[in-house]
Amino acid sequence: MAQRGRDFHWENTSLGAPTEWPPALRTIVATVLEAPFAMTLWCGPDLNLVYNDAYRAVLGAKHPDALGRPGREVWAEIWAGIAPLFDTIRNGGPSTFAEDAHFVMERGDGGIRDAWFTFSLSPVRDEDGSITAFLNVVAETTQRQGAEQLLQQSEKARVDAEASEASYRFLANAIPVHVWTATPDGALDYVSDITAASLGRTPAEVVGQGWLEVLHPDDVKATIDRWTRSLRTGEPYEVEFRLWIPDQKAYRWYLGRAKAQRDESGKIIRWFGSNTDIEESKRTQQELQRLTSEALEANRAKSDFLAAMSHDLRTPLNAIGGYAQLIEMGVRGPVTEEQKADLARIQRSKNHLDRLVSDVLSFAKIGAGRIELRIDSISVKNLVGSVVDMIRPQLIQKQLTLAPVSVSLDLKITADLDKTQQILLNLLANALKFTPPGGTILIATSCDDTTVSIAVGDTGIGVPEDQLDRIFEPFAQAKRALVAGDAGVGLGLAISRQLARAMDGELKVRSEVGSGSVFTLTLPRARAKV
Repeated sequence: MAQRGRDFHWENTSLGAPTEWPPALRTIVATVLEAPFAMTLWCGPDLNLVYNDAYRAVLGAKHPDALGRPGREVWAEIWAGIAPLFDTIRNGGPSTFAEDAHFVMERGDGGIRDAWFTFSLSPVRDEDGSITAFLNVVAETTQRQGAEQLLQQSEKARVDAEASEASYRFLANAIPVHVWTATPDGALDYVSDITAASLGRTPAEVVGQGWLEVLHPDDVKATIDRWTRSLRTGEPYEVEFRLWIPDQKAYRWYLGRAKAQRDESGKIIRWFGSNTDIEESKRTQQELQRLTSEALEANRAKSDFLAAMSHDLRTPLNAIGGYAQLIEMGVRGPVTEEQKADLARIQRSKNHLDRLVSDVLSFAKIGAGRIELRIDSISVKNLVGSVVDMIRPQLIQKQLTLAPVSVSLDLKITADLDKTQQILLNLLANALKFTPPGGTILIATSCDDTTVSIAVGDTGIGVPEDQLDRIFEPFAQAKRALVAGDAGVGLGLAISRQLARAMDGELKVRSEVGSGSVFTLTLPRARAKV
């Protein structure tokens, strides 16, 4: 007996000569070797491997040394996970079927890889009922192409003149998915026994047009239309539909697929198809859609509330500021120096609240997807110069030094000017707030072929490492301050990062307590005009 494509001397293995094997084992070995699907037999007490050509792909670099060797040696890295399966069946347990089982496998280069397999494991019994081997039908689903592989293997099986009709039917019933074939005009002419049984019918009741009786009424038109199009064009057939499963007294979702087998002239001679149960993935998908919809609705409601609240707050704030100015101007009568000081405090508090309301309104607009961007090519040198001019009075007031800034004249970014200025001013405001007198503020730029980075650093108090991820969250503030009450609402950095990402950029931070922080804004680099 020879393995397809190469001779092998079975007498040189612990399996012994084929003439010494039990009759049932000899019969099924012949079927396995000719099968186009990945199949192997685990023979005898040591579970020695006998496999076909298709199983070589599963073995990879282990072939051809694996033929005839004990399974525990060939699959040493996963043996602890699969050995109990054999023991369960030996002890009277049922055959095993596993879908998308996960294993850590060895690669040919000695490394490891994650792999997923769908497989069935069934006992092969001799005439006296004793187990002489285990039949393993396996398909790797690592790339989620299990159904595609089954279709390709089924098509190959149909054109393999060496395989018998009985072998094909045996394989079809061993595969844990619905398997069917159809004539060139689309009439179903074969379904596996396991397919018909799951539908509560005999194969004869399903072939022809019988399968329409188990199809959900709402799916009939779409399924027939899709099948008709494939028959007309010859393109692969793929559609989702529901089938009535009597055992569960319910319809279940299936993914139906089929490919055409053609002769040498390109004429379709048969269709090979499969139906894969996708009920669980459908339920998960529907639940995810429901949760996503609820989350979006909740986010819109929150954003609408913040926007409305921000607008409503502006009216009394403007009134406070206006009346304070009237009193300060003496319209209501003479004002003492003490009253002027109080009025100045009122104006500062009003301006502070104004900034907080503006932040809340900006955050609400971004959250509601109502942010408007005017993307243009912007000179980085002019941009940095403009924000430096805006903060220069605060630098003098807080007795801070700005390190020399050097920016290439021709360096440009693609962004919204106002939004980019807002981000940089937020970063510089933080640097001013958390850097003690005598400290230094720095602005530096760098670039590569596609991006430009603008870094804003300081020699301030820094941010604790365990709080770095939190400072970009809405309404979150790191526990740091130079002056009590010198904190905002906690939206500046959250808004800045969202604006950066809206412009296809990013905002990151690195910091060390006591040494300062560096915030880096990265934006797309403008392409030079040819």
